[in-house]
Amino acid sequence: METDQRKPKKTILRSVSMIVAAALLIGTISAVSGVVERKEGLEKNEPFFEHKEDYDVLFIGSSHVINGIYPMQLWNDQGIVSYNLGGHGNRIPASYWVMMMALQYTTPRLIVLDCWGIQDEKLITGDHESIHQSFDAFPLSRTKVDAVWDLFEDDLTRMEIIWKYSIYHNRWKDITEEDFTYKPSCEKGAEYRIGLKSGSGYCHTDTVFQGDTPGTEYLVRIIQECKKRQIDLLLINLPYNASEEEAEGANRVGRIAGENGIDYLDMMKLDIVDPDTDYYDDSHLNPKGAEKATRYLGQYLTEKYHIPDQRDNAAYAYWYDEYDEYSEFKKKCLSEEESMASYLMLLSDEGYDARILVNNDKIYDNPLYSKLLDTAGVCEDAADTGQEPDLLISVYDRETGDIIDRVGFTFDTKDDIEEDSIVTTGAYR
Repeated sequence: METDQRKPKKTILRSVSMIVAAALLIGTISAVSGVVERKEGLEKNEPFFEHKEDYDVLFIGSSHVINGIYPMQLWNDQGIVSYNLGGHGNRIPASYWVMMMALQYTTPRLIVLDCWGIQDEKLITGDHESIHQSFDAFPLSRTKVDAVWDLFEDDLTRMEIIWKYSIYHNRWKDITEEDFTYKPSCEKGAEYRIGLKSGSGYCHTDTVFQGDTPGTEYLVRIIQECKKRQIDLLLINLPYNASEEEAEGANRVGRIAGENGIDYLDMMKLDIVDPDTDYYDDSHLNPKGAEKATRYLGQYLTEKYHIPDQRDNAAYAYWYDEYDEYSEFKKKCLSEEESMASYLMLLSDEGYDARILVNNDKIYDNPLYSKLLDTAGVCEDAADTGQEPDLLISVYDRETGDIIDRVGFTFDTKDDIEEDSIVTTGAYR
């Protein structure tokens, strides 16, 4: 009889033990997953969830958005509270699902959508890493599962996106201290991409892409979703060196916008950036170009959509501290820069005053460097003594007057100076 009475107790204890063991296993795997997973997506988008109040504006799209729109600059210039949820390589179908996941956590007044790649036949790029960067920070939800099942066809890839441990578990040999101590970005989802490559500019055409693609389908879905939720939508095409095919796709975006009563801002057709100085590569703006694009867009959003200035709103007072952190980040980037061209490019920041002493006037024979010097600061010509450094630069904080950096550059020149013939041989601090 006692044996029969003990059986239910043993069964209950065994069940409890199994539940506890399963919970410990899940907790352990979750903790390990947090260590081994790549941190790019968390660094970029984790701060999105720390914001208690609604964002007024969300920027969604490809890397053109990440590298072309700076939310912290919008805060400083217009008091716009925004976040950049762009993703490297994201086509419009991926942007649709990023929007749907984001709308679980905030209700913006306006969504600004970059429509790059509308003519492409693929739902996503071939690089799954780009989807990880966009998706990893979002907690598991029914919407996230729907997104993964919609964008991917094979179950293995689906599991890699949903259960990150399955793809990151073999990263043990690559783990560094930063995997335990990583710090989220202070850029509100943007990316300060430093470099300089002169571009060929935009391929102008009146031809309109005519085909139906996943991009056209999902763009209409985005328009319908925003209308249903009564969220304003602005479609944009940020400056880049677009091919003829891409330019035709941009014209198709304009046609779809007109058919649906949606605003479209094709910034490629506006004289906003300088192709000689404002590109990082063929497809992305550097900080000089991004600051111009952000400045133009901030004024446009304020005038067209009456986005409120939140700088006097006590609920957003902490944004001032976050902007100070952002300013220090930019100063650090400047003080660590070794390329003379990139350094001069960064000096266009409106927060800086620069004094430049030119000891070698051959630099003016180069059209690119001459143009960079024109916008970098106040230049003073010194006697050409042939002594180093050839260029001596002092940079000050425009608001406080404090010295930020003092650096000297030495360069070599060829007799027939061409765009890339000046080679920096030293940066002295």
